[in-house]
Amino acid sequence: MWGWGKRKQRLEHLREVKTHTDAIQTRMVVLVRRELVKHYDALVASQLAQATVDRVFARPATLNLEYSQVIESLSTLLARDNKFVRDTAFITLNAMLELEGSNNDFKAERRIIETLHWLHQYGEPPTEMTLQEIHERLMREDDLSHIAFSKQKEKDT
Repeated sequence: MWGWGKRKQRLEHLREVKTHTDAIQTRMVVLVRRELVKHYDALVASQLAQATVDRVFARPATLNLEYSQVIESLSTLLARDNKFVRDTAFITLNAMLELEGSNNDFKAERRIIETLHWLHQYGEPPTEMTLQEIHERLMREDDLSHIAFSKQKEKDT
């Protein structure tokens, strides 16, 4: 009668999108940390993994000036060299844009748009993947391109 059914469907959709985007980002931190722990001690690897994933997924930057160049380098390597991570970021960022638009968070929308623009220099957005498919694939780890930072390690030494 007053659109309650549509509103309820919309809220359920946004809740589902939020659940997927949060799970994808959390899983990506775990995968990046798994690789970084080979090159850094556990605490630093955890901090770098979180900050790197935050950069790739347009989350507010943590103010860690000591590692800012390393974080920038790692996020660039991830976006440039790993198509699956880049595709995941494109799809997740578009979903996050929808969420932030519904919240009228213009600052977050701008940060997401700037990150999407940054990602475009490394490749085009995928056309055939959905947020749910990426979430399921990350959870299964089927066919995931190995996340490697060997180039970064060579630069650091």
